[in-house]
Amino acid sequence: MESVQLICRGPCGKPFHALCDECFLGSLTQKTLQSLTRRIDSIDETLRNLSTLLVPLLAMTAQQRELHLPTEIWEQIFQHLGGRQLARVRATCRRWRDVVDGCPRLAGKFVVKLPTDTLVDEHYEPGHVMGSAARVALEKVEIVGVGFWWRSLGERLTSLSLNNCKLSLPILLGMLKFTPNLKSLELRTKFCFATAVGDASDGVKLTKLEELTLLSAKNVTMFGPLCPRLKRFRILANLQRGDDDRNVAQFLQAVQHTVEDVDVYLTADLLRYVTELEQLQLKRISFRCISRLEELPLVSFCQAQWSIEDLGIERFGTTNATLCLIGTSLPKLSRITVRITDDGTVLPSFVNTMPRLKHLKINGNSKLFMTFGTLQSPHLTQLHLHDVRLAQNGLKPYLRKCPTIRAIILEYCTFDNWSEVFGPLEQLPTLRHLELVGIVVKNNIGGPTAGCFAGLRSLKLSYLAGGDMSHRMLAALLGQCGQLEEVHLTDRVDDEMVRIVGGSVRGLRRLTMDRCVCLTDASVEHVVKSCAKLEQLVVRDCMRITRSGLSVLKRRFPTVLSVND
Repeated sequence: MESVQLICRGPCGKPFHALCDECFLGSLTQKTLQSLTRRIDSIDETLRNLSTLLVPLLAMTAQQRELHLPTEIWEQIFQHLGGRQLARVRATCRRWRDVVDGCPRLAGKFVVKLPTDTLVDEHYEPGHVMGSAARVALEKVEIVGVGFWWRSLGERLTSLSLNNCKLSLPILLGMLKFTPNLKSLELRTKFCFATAVGDASDGVKLTKLEELTLLSAKNVTMFGPLCPRLKRFRILANLQRGDDDRNVAQFLQAVQHTVEDVDVYLTADLLRYVTELEQLQLKRISFRCISRLEELPLVSFCQAQWSIEDLGIERFGTTNATLCLIGTSLPKLSRITVRITDDGTVLPSFVNTMPRLKHLKINGNSKLFMTFGTLQSPHLTQLHLHDVRLAQNGLKPYLRKCPTIRAIILEYCTFDNWSEVFGPLEQLPTLRHLELVGIVVKNNIGGPTAGCFAGLRSLKLSYLAGGDMSHRMLAALLGQCGQLEEVHLTDRVDDEMVRIVGGSVRGLRRLTMDRCVCLTDASVEHVVKSCAKLEQLVVRDCMRITRSGLSVLKRRFPTVLSVND
């Protein structure tokens, strides 16, 4: 048989042979490979189908594996796999292991972890650490010293996370001396700063670090001169007035030329300090606050930081009037999360002061009724309403003036009936994602109209209280979602609802069943029978699904299943 040479249209441009069905995958024909090659120009679309070939690929003999596509094409295929799938690919043969280890994008998907309660000292040697891994995440590990394995691993690390670990600050700094390429450092542990620093920071150079997360503000000032390119900074614990305020202010002063994203528990003193930083130009800030802040200093801060594009102030309440002042102070604002404290019926007119708004999240309260009236957000792509009671016809006119809306999240909102839920959402041609989380529907009547969700791709149903969605209502909803590809189910979901999902959503590719305590092995049968096209299946904390049922899912979906059993 004459050999046919094809030219790779990927980054290498090298010639290679079209493989016939006698030497490639057993079940794939020469025609299949040639068809794949013709479609390589649209590789991102094609690779989703290629990843499903891993099952026959894993069954190849060693001799067959010597006849395969160029490395560059395998890299393109493998980059569409998750870490769990990629680990199985890597363990298949030496050739694929070399492909994965030699590609930084693929190796970066692996995370090095050690067993909890491990004691690490100079003599400790982990059983197996992939030398090309780019991330380390340790939890509940005590570190009193590190050996040569850390030095060889640290050079390639881009991310280090320590969660509830025990080690002294000099030990931590000693570890950081061997991580010059670190981009993200996350220290979620109260034990890190157990001893004095001294000269331990000598030789530590974190010149590539962009993200820093700390549990507390203690010793935060030490990191200022170590992070000349820091962009994102977060402190998880509450700040105590006094030393904490001054420490954070001093740190921000040191990194003000580069930092763009700050997420801290705010105090009035810290807000005043930060407002006075002349070189600070933030793009994002999220305020978390124990006590209510005065609104005038908040407005003054926004006027000083006019470069902000993403503002989060949901942890303490503000009025619509204050938000209007903030909106006029931030001309670049595209994302905002707020908590409105007004009572009665409120028109959130602040949205009209934010013409670039793309993401809007509003947290309400039980005393507030909201109507959007004639407001408009021409660039809005996501609307998230939490604990909001909408006045009659209070949302529909607004959504008609959001021509780019793609995602709507209704979370713990209250409605009289299902028509109030679906009515405002109908006939939105750009809507692709809908979440109904913890909504209360007092009367289980009404429903969606024909064709109302024709373009919807993703649906999440979680914690439906009060008027739980009936089987009839779910079937009616799914019947209007002809292009649905992803369904996420949480909490009060039964086997019949899973059967309805499998039978109604013909193009289902991604299914998540999370904390669905009512599901049994009957749902396993429904998924196996009706969801043959799944590319991702997540089963998490579904306690009544037996180990036998999970085994069935693992056999049926060996490369796409993610489960905690």
